[in-house]
Amino acid sequence: MIKMEKPWYDRCVIGFGASLGLALLSCVLACWQIGFVLLAMVFVASGMVSYMGIWLAAKRLPKAVEFGNLKTFRDLAELIAKQNAK
Repeated sequence: MIKMEKPWYDRCVIGFGASLGLALLSCVLACWQIGFVLLAMVFVASGMVSYMGIWLAAKRLPKAVEFGNLKTFRDLAELIAKQNAK
C-alpha cells in the first residue's frame, strides 16, 4: 500500500470546507439580521485563501511517501495490476 503524507494540503482542504460551510450558514442568518453579511464575507474570503492554499500545496511534493513492503518495480507493477483488476 502506498501512503503519502501531505499535511499542508489536508489542512487547506479542511479549512476550505469549514469556511464555505460557515459562509453558507452566515448567508442564511443574514436574511434575518444585517450584521451577518460582514461575517459571511469574512468566511468567503477565508475560503478563497484556503482554496489558493490547496492549489499551492498540490504543486508541492508530499512530505513523505511510504511504499509499505514494495521493494522492486515488479512489486509495484503487480500492485497496480491488482488495483486495476477490481
